[in-house]
Amino acid sequence: MLLTADIRHYAPQACFDRHDHHQLLIATSGAMAIDMEGRESVITTARGGVVPAGYRHDFEVSEQNSSIVIDLGHDPYHWRQQGWQKLEALFEQPQYFLSNPALDHLLRFAAAELPRHDKASPLAQHLAATLLISIADIGANTATKTRLNMDAINAYVDSHIAEPIRVADLARLQHLSPAHFQQLFQQQNQESVYQYVRQRRIEQAIYLIEATEQPLAEIALACGFAHQSALTRAIKSHTGLTPARLR
Repeated sequence: MLLTADIRHYAPQACFDRHDHHQLLIATSGAMAIDMEGRESVITTARGGVVPAGYRHDFEVSEQNSSIVIDLGHDPYHWRQQGWQKLEALFEQPQYFLSNPALDHLLRFAAAELPRHDKASPLAQHLAATLLISIADIGANTATKTRLNMDAINAYVDSHIAEPIRVADLARLQHLSPAHFQQLFQQQNQESVYQYVRQRRIEQAIYLIEATEQPLAEIALACGFAHQSALTRAIKSHTGLTPARLR
């Protein structure tokens, strides 16, 4: 039965693959955007991917990436003989998993040892089996509960409040594609990215109006509004008051 584990190095590229064996991968450095037939995420040192046999997976590497890759033949009878029944659920569908401290320790050991051995050597196969069972124990579905880091998003928006802010820039902070980021953002915040950014701009503008003597035209530009009249409309829509009434 096919069972191998090795470290693979990926140069910047956009490509796709499909194979008749199962595959599991997690980065040891860098990141890889991946789409497994509509399930999008980014493979990092903290998030791995499970690719069942036969599923197309499109991937994109923008910088150098190295990943632990485990290839496993689909052989449920052999799995049961080895006591690996958990793997049937693990490879039932494309999914992602999040690492934890115990798995991190094992991954660091694998990253150090695998380059020194053939990918089908007894040690590599033992590491592959141990990693697979450990990840099956974690439960790959935990990655579907991924929450956006709103502290990082808030900090980015506040520090770029005077500039155009693109969804792609915010998505990059979270190592997600723009489409996946927008979907998670809407689910987590019950508002669109556009609504959220506009609200942050209005809140900052109101603070400056109330706390400083800056001219309204300057505040408008400092908060990312095209001109003073755009600021006035936004604040009146939000508070029912004009900026002048807030001073």
